[in-house]
Amino acid sequence: MKHMDKLNKFAEELRLEFSEWTVPNFDPKDGGVNAKILFLLEKPGPETENSGLISQDNDDETARATKEFLNDAGIDRKEIILWNAFPAWTGQIEISKEEREKTSASTVFKLLELLPKVKAIVLVGKEAQDLLRDVIPSDWGVFKSMHPSPRNKASRREQWEKIPDDWAKAKKYVDDEEDRERKKSIIGIVVAIAIGALVGKFVF
Repeated sequence: MKHMDKLNKFAEELRLEFSEWTVPNFDPKDGGVNAKILFLLEKPGPETENSGLISQDNDDETARATKEFLNDAGIDRKEIILWNAFPAWTGQIEISKEEREKTSASTVFKLLELLPKVKAIVLVGKEAQDLLRDVIPSDWGVFKSMHPSPRNKASRREQWEKIPDDWAKAKKYVDDEEDRERKKSIIGIVVAIAIGALVGKFVF
């Protein structure tokens, strides 16, 4: 799949770096290199060992909530790509000291180099927000939300239910940016036509 080739290579390189752990692939049903929004969660869960993917279709509560919330926010899966601040499943949910020592924001920036159409980044959960604190350049709109985990659902239900509202802000940002780009393009065309007409008048 052409929209996944570079991303599959990226994941393969991470498997060499994190050889003692399991690094899943990106979901080919999502936008791949054509994605407009990067959702950066915390770390893969155990279900990724079964599917081999970071996917909203995985058989776990977080994936199901993610799929529901994307739908509620009006975001098509072809507009997004899902990844994690800590890219490997280590056999435990909690993020270990070793993982923190081996993971840096530079990995995320390498990924962003492969995503030329991404305009917004959603940092989903505290771990993603902490990893990229103060290091995201102004090239992207950056948004934050709670992680859609069952733990957060149980402990902070009201805030958990507002996650789609936070994600919808990223969608609106992307739509507004694309609208500005379209208007800028139209203005450029009009100006070019006007200049051409003036030049033609003087030539003839």
